[in-house]
Amino acid sequence: MKRFLLLPFLLFSICSIVNAQLSVFSDSYGAGITFADFGGSINAVSIDNTVARSGTSSFKAVVPSSSYTGGTFKIATPQNLSAYNAVSFWVKADATKTLNVSGICDNSPITTYQAEYNSLPVSTTWTKYIIPIPAPSKLTAEEGLFHFAEGSDEGPYTLWFDDIQYENSPAIGAFSPAITTQTLTPLVGGTFTPTGQTLDVLVNGVSQTIKVKLACFDFMSSNTAVATITNGTGTAVGAGTAVITGTLKGVAATGTITVNVGAASVPMTAAPTPTRLASNVISVFSNAYTDVAGTDFFPNWGQSTTVTDIQIAGNATKKYSNLNYQGIVLGSAIDASAMEFVHFDVWTPTALTLDFFLISPGPVEKPFAASPATGAWVGYDVPLSAFNPPVALNNIFQMKLVGTPSSGTLYLDNIYFYKNPPSAVPLVAAPTPTRLASNVISVFSNAYTNVA
Repeated sequence: MKRFLLLPFLLFSICSIVNAQLSVFSDSYGAGITFADFGGSINAVSIDNTVARSGTSSFKAVVPSSSYTGGTFKIATPQNLSAYNAVSFWVKADATKTLNVSGICDNSPITTYQAEYNSLPVSTTWTKYIIPIPAPSKLTAEEGLFHFAEGSDEGPYTLWFDDIQYENSPAIGAFSPAITTQTLTPLVGGTFTPTGQTLDVLVNGVSQTIKVKLACFDFMSSNTAVATITNGTGTAVGAGTAVITGTLKGVAATGTITVNVGAASVPMTAAPTPTRLASNVISVFSNAYTDVAGTDFFPNWGQSTTVTDIQIAGNATKKYSNLNYQGIVLGSAIDASAMEFVHFDVWTPTALTLDFFLISPGPVEKPFAASPATGAWVGYDVPLSAFNPPVALNNIFQMKLVGTPSSGTLYLDNIYFYKNPPSAVPLVAAPTPTRLASNVISVFSNAYTNVA
C-alpha cells in the first residue's frame, strides 16, 4: 500500500473526559457497531481475548503478505457527533512498524468529512493517539466512526486496537487550517476538486497535521457566477476567473484556489424541455412533440457543414460542425399562418452569428440574425412577422442556417412554430363610450357620472 507523506504524530496523553464518551470498541464493539471491510482488502480480524490495553479484550488485525488489511467501524444508526472534538484510540503491534492510515468519517464508500493521520509509528507497547475532529458541527448523521488501513509493504505482522472512543478532550488546542494554493481550469458546467487540504492542530501543546476532506471547510468565492465549492463539490458555473478561499471552524485557511473557467467545448446538459401545449405547436425537431415526418436535415446544397445526430443527457440534438450554411428540407410544407413565433435553442462553444432563414417557394427567404452567448443554451422566440413579408407563412417548405465566421460548431434543438393560448383576461380595455352625457344615465362607466 502506498505510504503517505504527512509527518507521523505520536502522543502519550493522560487527559480527563469532561463529556460523556461514545465507545467504538472496548473489550467488544459498541452498541450497533460492526466492522466493514474496505474494497480489495484481505482481512483477518477478530476480538482477541488474550491481549488487552484495559479490560479483557482488544481488536486484532493481521497484516497480510500481499494487498492490505483495512476497514471501518460502522454504526447501524447514524450518529450526531457534534458534541465531540476528538477520537482517541490505543494501538500496538508485535513489531515496530508504521501504520499507513487511521482516521474517522469513512462510511465505506462515503468519505465526505473524512479526516486521517498518515504514517503513525506503532511499537510493541500500547500507544495512545488522539484524532482532532475538524468540523464537529457537520457530523450530525455519521456512520463511519473509526477506520484504519495497513499495506503489506512492511511484511506481515499483527496489530491490536483498544479503547477507541469519541470524547470532548481538553488536549485539543488551536487550529491552523491550510489549502494548497493551486490554479484549476475546468470548463463551464463541469466540476473540479482541489487537493491538499490539511489541518495543523495543537494536541497537548504539540502541533500535529491531519489530512482532511474538502467538505470540512466552508468556502467563499470572489465570483459565484464563475465558480463555487459547496459540500465539497466544486462547480464551474460560467466562464471567467474566481478566487476561492476557505475557513475551518471559523479560522481562515492559508492558501487560495484560483479557478479559470473556460467555455465548454460541448454542452454538459440538454436544451431546456419545452412546456407549451402540443395543440399550439407545429414541431420540426424536438423530443417534446411529434415532428413533421420525413424532414431532411442534411440535403446536398454544396455546403461544407457536417450534421450529426447526438444524444445529450438522453436528449436528441443536432450537431453542426464546420458550419458555413446548411439547409433543412421539410417533409411537408408547413402552414404557420395561425402561429405567432418560431422557436429554436442554440449552444455554441465559440462566438458566431447565426442567420436563421424561413423559406417559401420561389424560393423566397428572409433571415433572423442571432448572436448566442458561448457555452450556454440560448433560446430564441422570433415573431413570424420578422419573416413576413416576403416569406409566405402559409407555405414554409425549407429552412436554412448560415454561420459567420464559417467553420464554426453549434448544437441545435427544439425547432418549432407556436402560438400563445388565448388570454384568460382582457389584454385591452373595453371601448370608451362616445354618447353625449346628457342622453345617458350611467350605472358603471369611466366615461360618465355613475348613480351614487
